[in-house]
Amino acid sequence: MDLIQSMRIFSRIADTESFTRASEQLDLSVPAVVRSIASLEAHLNVRLLNRTTRHVALSDAGQAYIEGCRAVLDQLEDAETNVTRGQRETQGTLRIAASSVFALQMLTPVLATYRQAYPNIQLNLTLVDREIDLIDEGFDAAIVPDYLLKSETLVVRPLVQFGGVPIASVDYLRDAGTPRQPAELTRLAFLGRPGEARGCTVIFTGDTVEEVMLTPVFTVNNALILRQMVLAGMGFAFIPLVLVDDDIKDGRLVQLLQHTEIPGGNVRTCLAYPSRKHISCKLRTFIDHITHTFENGLPPKAAS
Repeated sequence: MDLIQSMRIFSRIADTESFTRASEQLDLSVPAVVRSIASLEAHLNVRLLNRTTRHVALSDAGQAYIEGCRAVLDQLEDAETNVTRGQRETQGTLRIAASSVFALQMLTPVLATYRQAYPNIQLNLTLVDREIDLIDEGFDAAIVPDYLLKSETLVVRPLVQFGGVPIASVDYLRDAGTPRQPAELTRLAFLGRPGEARGCTVIFTGDTVEEVMLTPVFTVNNALILRQMVLAGMGFAFIPLVLVDDDIKDGRLVQLLQHTEIPGGNVRTCLAYPSRKHISCKLRTFIDHITHTFENGLPPKAAS
């Protein structure tokens, strides 16, 4: 029995609560994972995991053993890092999740400069517009709005925040009329997000404070699609200015109610990664590159 490998497998099952997910993340077959755990339990003469048809949980002995396992694996990683640090910093695969809007608008030039600095690190980028669990899905890091992060055990580092403003096309306003006060938005077609499908209340501040109840005629979970729908003259939507500033300059879109503000409407885009005592060298290079880039302001937008 390879004791260290068995400990790695046991630790991953403890993290994912699944033989199948552990096997996928470790690139092993499920039978190999099952055999490894059986050998480890036989070696220790205890049951480490309680299994049902739908769930895997640590036994009392497993709870006691997992902390020692992780300590040993951490020490082993430290030892390997000290010996091969220079090589490991520039090799390996990183699995990154990112929201599609952020990736399409801003992430490409950032990843390009990262690849120039670390050409031997392979990047596996997955675009998501849903709630994710980094550990369960095997991602090393994610760059997404904070409300999409499922786990509470992550390190979350804010990068940038965007606030949506009401936007409509020139052609649509030519027929529907341009609203002068927030209440006039109710006579326009509102294009929103899935969470607003049953209606939402938007607070506007300016000379006065005004609450407006809006019910969308169309919903989608992607701001770039909302932009396309607004450009097509379907109605108005709340979209971050960074996504439509070129359209406004070119005269295709108009920002409505510029004399007002929408307090509390900002969405934070964050870099998140698992909260572990030791972070791999390859992930550390990525964390440092991303945070350094955004500390110096927004990177240039990707080419359309």
